[in-house]
Amino acid sequence: MSALYSQGIKCELEYKKYSRERSNEPFHTGRVRVHLKNDDGTPVNPNYPTRKSIMYLLADLIPKLKTRASKQSGDQNINNPKKDKGKGKRR
Repeated sequence: MSALYSQGIKCELEYKKYSRERSNEPFHTGRVRVHLKNDDGTPVNPNYPTRKSIMYLLADLIPKLKTRASKQSGDQNINNPKKDKGKGKRR
């Protein structure tokens, strides 16, 4: 949400939960609603008129957040997966 606020986009967090969801973790709080269009149908922010443009914006901004910068050391293992040796299990 801080990434959206930094671009001047109005949004709010709705505390929704799927009825069969077992996880009560705080980062699974629900959904984010974004104000995209005015009552007459014109976009609120002409730079980001669609959901897709908002998603591209978030894809650019989220990795740059200060909270994400310290976690880069763990991401190196993802880029270099271990190669399997041998044939594996036979059936």
